[in-house]
Amino acid sequence: MIWVLPELQEALFAGQHHRSPHGLLDALLPHVEAGTVTIVAEVTPSALETLRSSRPRVTSAFEVIQLRTLDQAEAIEVSRAALATDGLDVTAAEDTLVRTYDLAQQFLPGVSPPGNLLRLVRAAALEASQAGRSEFQPGDVLAALASSSGLPLALLDADVPLRLEDVRAFFEERILEQPDAVTCVVERVAMIKAGLTDPTRPLGVFLFLGPTGTGKTEIAKAFAEFLFGSPDRLVRLDMSEFQTPHSLDRLLSDTTLEPRGAGLIAEVRRDPFSVILLDEFEKAAEPVWDVFLQVFDDGRLTDSHGRLVDFRRCVIVLTSNVGSAIAAGPGLGFGPTEAGFSQTAAERALRTTFRPELLNRIDRVVVFRPFERSAMRSLLAKELAEALARRGLRERPWAVEVDESAYAFLIDRGFSPELGARPLRRAIEQHVLVPVAEAIVEQTVPHGDQFLFVSAPGGTAIEVTFVDPDAGEDGAAIASAASEVDLRELARAGRGDPRSVQLVLTEMRRIAADVAALEPVKAGALAALGEPTFWETAGRFAVLAKAEYLDRLEAATRTAERLAARLEHGIDSAGRAGPELVALLAARLHVLDAALRGIAASDPFELFLDVRPAHAEEAGSSFAAQLAAMYVAWGRQRGMQVEPLATTAHGEQLFAISGLGCWRLLAPEAGLHVREVEVEGLGAGTRAAERETARVRVAPREPGARLDGSALASLARGSIDHAPAANVVIRRYRTGSSPLVRDSARGYRTGNLDRVLAGDFDLG
Repeated sequence: MIWVLPELQEALFAGQHHRSPHGLLDALLPHVEAGTVTIVAEVTPSALETLRSSRPRVTSAFEVIQLRTLDQAEAIEVSRAALATDGLDVTAAEDTLVRTYDLAQQFLPGVSPPGNLLRLVRAAALEASQAGRSEFQPGDVLAALASSSGLPLALLDADVPLRLEDVRAFFEERILEQPDAVTCVVERVAMIKAGLTDPTRPLGVFLFLGPTGTGKTEIAKAFAEFLFGSPDRLVRLDMSEFQTPHSLDRLLSDTTLEPRGAGLIAEVRRDPFSVILLDEFEKAAEPVWDVFLQVFDDGRLTDSHGRLVDFRRCVIVLTSNVGSAIAAGPGLGFGPTEAGFSQTAAERALRTTFRPELLNRIDRVVVFRPFERSAMRSLLAKELAEALARRGLRERPWAVEVDESAYAFLIDRGFSPELGARPLRRAIEQHVLVPVAEAIVEQTVPHGDQFLFVSAPGGTAIEVTFVDPDAGEDGAAIASAASEVDLRELARAGRGDPRSVQLVLTEMRRIAADVAALEPVKAGALAALGEPTFWETAGRFAVLAKAEYLDRLEAATRTAERLAARLEHGIDSAGRAGPELVALLAARLHVLDAALRGIAASDPFELFLDVRPAHAEEAGSSFAAQLAAMYVAWGRQRGMQVEPLATTAHGEQLFAISGLGCWRLLAPEAGLHVREVEVEGLGAGTRAAERETARVRVAPREPGARLDGSALASLARGSIDHAPAANVVIRRYRTGSSPLVRDSARGYRTGNLDRVLAGDFDLG
């Protein structure tokens, strides 16, 4: 019998334990020396030196035969002989073997010829044999290589074109608002596809520099998924665990032999095609950096047992936060770059942190910018989609619709340029998933074909409500179906008759078309962000505000379109649908229509609103407070953000308000509001009225650096003081036995005083 040991050095450590340093090789050597056991072993030169230093007897026990690497012609001849003796009765043409040799050299560089060629030839021959063919083709070789490496066929087959637009779309869907990083990986994919990467080095070595939470780890996962078929082909090391020179021993240890090892060597040996992520590389000790110099340059690493590890089929990604701290202050959000993150400062810190010989071995340094507030909406949509696809919701027959007001609320709670996307995930979990989870575990959810509508009325809290798209109408609604209706009427009292249903669907199509027509306007605003001097221009705040507003408008329109699709799906044979869903959709279309008219008229995107008693003698009156509560309730219903800024002892209340169409809907409120309280007169049948008057003033909030607290209140007072004080009576509110509201701005009269004070003053 002949024993074959492919890795002789492994016999040195096999069987060793803390009580005995002797292993399998120590047990075999006496028998080898006595000639009772015949062993043919393979070993690399470096591993042989390790064996000789550890067990000098190896030199005399074994005859060492040096084997050279075969050239192309010799390797192909060996593979042809192997095909003739493998028993599969499969052959290959000469050009197929040449093509196989080239692929083996490119994608299996860790194994020398003819070993790498034989691996592919045997796998391709087996593919052909199982398919009943007597000759394997290049396609069989590519399929075998794709199966073993995880690389997609489109990347391996030179005859199949790879659309880089599709590659870019793959990464842009997963990595938002980092165009430089996406371009970097797309270019590297093109290099790998074209076979132009250096075969003596890893497939790529990149340093991703930027604040935490900006997508550095995500793009490494996406790279592993695209190149090797699964995000699990990512080998991640936290380099903060290697801060001392002594930690180098753990890094170079193989976990298959020593449990204390770091896992890097074992993972690369098991999956040579991997993405290696060295997280927070700047925290590692300098001796660790020195070890990786060899990896970045030659794609090779020698472990603590002298065995060679090949990294030439890996992509290596380093991440670092060095120099990327974001300064706090008013520059956040819409502030200039210098007030927050500075790319120049980050690159300068990089050069002072890492030695030139290390930076010189990196193919490309990519700077990840912190997210601007205007970019958080698309990131939030991605995080929400992932959260709502979790098993607890996926297994239930509920669809989920997220209102624009919920987007604004979650961005307010989760936007942090310092921490990136991670606070968004926490905000989604706390404010969206927790209420849903409580309803599920307490079994308080309704039955039937419901869908969850997530909104943030007034911007104070998330509300998750169940909407039944098929709920029936009451008799009063059916009886009034023949009357004239418009969006405001349907938003006020939903009706599900065919005429009302068709009205909201027609309005939905009109509004969607008008919003789509604004896409070039938004594209122009976003294009301005790429101008070299953009962040130094005085008009940058207005451009950013416009881009964010149009983005919110698009998101709200998409929500309305999904509601409309649900409404259409629920129409019965008579053309009727659920009035609850009609009212919900009409209310949103009312706001969207106001936003579109406001854009056409160049309305401000945000405003300040001030409510106070009109006369000094009425200071502290309850009417001004009642009006202020009305506007807060209105904001809740329309999905606006209403932020109280100040309340004085004289009864003045000051608010900052933002939201789609807020100026168009609230500007008509500026003027006098009069409450008339009916009292019985002294004589029979006579009446008198006690009057209270409040003044409402509205002022635009000009785009600028984001302020809060006393600074924002001071800005609001200055804006209100410069706003005109109209002396026109906007609305009269008569209370008593025959309540009546007369609105001169919108031209309506109604006896439903409670509904107006509850926030429906803009619906007539």
